[in-house]
Amino acid sequence: MTNEEKIILLNNRVDNFNIHIGILEKDILDNPNDDHPNKPLRQDVLNNFYAMRQAIVQEIEELTA
Repeated sequence: MTNEEKIILLNNRVDNFNIHIGILEKDILDNPNDDHPNKPLRQDVLNNFYAMRQAIVQEIEELTA
């Protein structure tokens, strides 16, 4: 697989994370106290999404350097 093909796949993953991040950000904003007691806090999930997206962006940057 070429670097260009890898970058395309990674950009698709970033786009997918952006969709999930946008939905979760809006849900937290609209319903700040609606966390489920038996599930992880939505903010913690959102922070994990931010970190995973940043790792992918960093990988893209390394492939384009």
